[in-house]
Parts: sequence; C-alpha cells; structure tokens
Amino acid sequence: MPLPPEHVKERLSVSYVMAVAAKAGVACRLTTTPEYGVDAYLVRVRKLCNGKYRDTGHIISCQIKAATTSQIRGDDIVYDMDVNDYNKLAEWEGGTCILVLLCLPQNPEDWLNLSEEELVLRRCCYWKQITDSPSSNDRSQRVELTPLDWTLFRRFLVQFEGQFLLLSPLLFELGWGEIAQ
Repeated sequence: MPLPPEHVKERLSVSYVMAVAAKAGVACRLTTTPEYGVDAYLVRVRKLCNGKYRDTGHIISCQIKAATTSQIRGDDIVYDMDVNDYNKLAEWEGGTCILVLLCLPQNPEDWLNLSEEELVLRRCCYWKQITDSPSSNDRSQRVELTPLDWTLFRRFLVQFEGQFLLLSPLLFELGWGEIAQ
C-alpha cells in the first residue's frame, strides 16, 4: 500500500532541509516529538584543532511543512498556515525557531524525478521566523516566506583568521550575528 500524499510531502520536505544542510556543512537533527512544534534542529559544527568535529551549541529549531497550495507573490511565497501551528511559532520561547515550507507543484507526479544523472525535487523551500503576536483567527493565518537555499547555510560557517563567523543573512536577521570560536 502506498504512503498517503501528506506523508510523502512531509518526507520530501524533511529530505530537502537535510540535503540543504548537508551541502552547507551544518548538522540537521530530526526530533522524535514533532507534535510539540519542532521537526528538526540545525546545529553549527566546528572543526577542533585535533581534526575532529563537534557541535558548538548554536542551534536553530525548524518547523517543517510542505504544501501544494502556496501562492507566488514576487520573490516571496504566501502560505495559509494552520493557526495552531502558527501560534506554536508565534509563542516560541528560548532560542530561534523558523518555519520552513516546501512548496510543491499541484501534480504529485511532478514532485520528484530521478535518473542515473540527477535527482530533482521540484520547486523549493521558503522560510520565515514568526515574531508576530499569536493569531486569533479560527482556522488559518497567512504567512509570507522568502527563499531558502544552501548558500544561506553555506555562509553559516566561514573560517576567517582562526575565528568561525556566522555570516549568513538569515542568521544575522535571526540575531546570531558574529560568534567567535
């Protein structure tokens, strides 16, 4: 029996985030309790002087979604989000939590294509940190998101004169700024 379409969308969205994080050299850890509002953690990693690697403790929490109903508006995506999920992000305490949304084509046959030459996941993920007040709407809250790509994560960790700096515009916007080794 095949997976329900919602489960396929969920797995594709998590796979997208994990692939982008891997390309950027950032650890991505999936949670075992996504019902509490976090699906994954992006963890900054650094290389020690002995050549081994370790977490730095700098973490971005992610609520990961997928949709076929989002709308393109200029460079942004407009998404009608379930109000309970929105409020989990709006009321987030302690650290940073972002919404990551994989926007997929309407036709499930167009979501993923693979061959010996390539693996193609159609469209892309968008992100937003929800800092507004909780919504009082009954069913959904409209959210505008911006594109998420591996170059944002890639700039997450850049070695400069022995110091590791967070240079990503995403991370500066999220208040991480410059963090020394």
